Formats: sequence, C-alpha cells, structure tokens
Amino acid sequence: MKEFTIICENEVGVLSRITDTLKEKNINITDITSHVVGDKGIVTLSVADKDDYGALKALRKAGFTPLVEDGVVIKIKDKPGALAAVARKLKEAKIDIKTTHIVIREKNHAFVALTASNPKKMRKILKDYLI
Repeated sequence: MKEFTIICENEVGVLSRITDTLKEKNINITDITSHVVGDKGIVTLSVADKDDYGALKALRKAGFTPLVEDGVVIKIKDKPGALAAVARKLKEAKIDIKTTHIVIREKNHAFVALTASNPKKMRKILKDYLI
C-alpha cells in the first residue's frame, strides 16, 4: 500500500480537485483524511495497490506534489490496548510510526493503516497482523 500526503493551500474546492483528478482516471480511494493546519490543508489518502503509479502521475499532472510513503494495513482486535500493543512492538524495534489511520471497524476487529520510518522492518515485525 502506498500512502499519499498532499500539503496544499487551504482553499475552497481543493478536496474536490484532488478527488475529481482521481475519479477522471477511474482510481478508487480506499482511505482518506484531511486536516487544516493554519493556512495549509493536509490530505492523506490511499488507493488500491494497482493504482499507485496512476494516482501519483495524475496528482502530479494536476499540480499537486504528493509525498509518498510505503505502508501496511493490519487487522487487530477492536478492544482497549490492541493498538497500544502494536505501537509498543514498533517502539521496541526503534521504528518511528509516521501515520496511523483506523480504516474500518467490523465484527470486533479494526483495520489500521500504518506508515513508518522503516517499512520493511515494520512488515517483518507485524507479519502476524498483516492482511
């Protein structure tokens, strides 16, 4: 999974521009969050693995400069402390977590997208949680 982070001006319609850009290339967004920090907008999104390169190309052509990170999606129990246990494993391995998103919760489980300073090592450590 690739995670794209777009830092842009906080202006009306920017989220529409980003999502329309991907729609025009028939690219489905699998996860998206957006925040405003001061006068900047920060949009973080993921697409299906097969669409990673197409999404990057389309966003760049539309004038955006996305930061791209390798990530994973894990499945954990939806209970207090489950995410803390994952974070602790990564801390003990000296892996810095860059982003965390709960993508969906269903049937007593949570699916969580993560990016980190060492994606390869993160995959190895979290191999039992990977989906």
